[in-house]
Amino acid sequence: MNGSVTVRGEVDDNRQLTKTYLWHGLLAATPPALTDPSWTDLGASLVWSYVLDTSPVAPTGAYKVVAVTEDVSGNQSTYQTLNLTVDQTTDRPTIDLTNLVVGAADNALGRNARVTGNIEDDDGVGATGVQIRLNPNPGAAGYPNDNNGWIAVSDPPANIGTLVSWYHDISALAQGPHTVQLRARDKNTADDTVYGNAAIYGWTIQAVPQLGVCMQRRHYDAVT
Repeated sequence: MNGSVTVRGEVDDNRQLTKTYLWHGLLAATPPALTDPSWTDLGASLVWSYVLDTSPVAPTGAYKVVAVTEDVSGNQSTYQTLNLTVDQTTDRPTIDLTNLVVGAADNALGRNARVTGNIEDDDGVGATGVQIRLNPNPGAAGYPNDNNGWIAVSDPPANIGTLVSWYHDISALAQGPHTVQLRARDKNTADDTVYGNAAIYGWTIQAVPQLGVCMQRRHYDAVT
């Protein structure tokens, strides 16, 4: 699991229920006393739900949720524990390029070229979540998953959204073949190693010659 998850439960007691409490933390941790503020008071409803934000557990970790109830006589239930495995890396943004075809023999771009695309993620992607690197070195250690040479795209998403657009200006590159890598992370991920779709795409910049047309007007005198 990853991101935000809704945990639900039901309570059954032959006396009036007073409270249900919920605590969550790392699997190895021991829940504190009920007076500790880390417990969440879910009220006296027989059916309850709680939205659990797992973003502090990054990128992975063993986690648990513990629930306990108390009735009007002060009787407490045994702790009910739900063990979870949190893996933020399984929920990565999807990148689609809109002017390059993946696997194409040649993606020809002309003058004032740019790389454009869309990113989709259920948690949302923001302005700082999209990075690019141009002409990565195939001989670099760890290539293509090393963390060297990445920069922010020149025109990132304007706002956080689950489907956003971006582009990167590559007009300064020389004419000829080039390669590019794109990667993105969602708004809940601060770790610089957790990105999605660090694939390699190739293209060729072809500077098309300018065609000039000159028109000359000739004047003929009439002969009588």
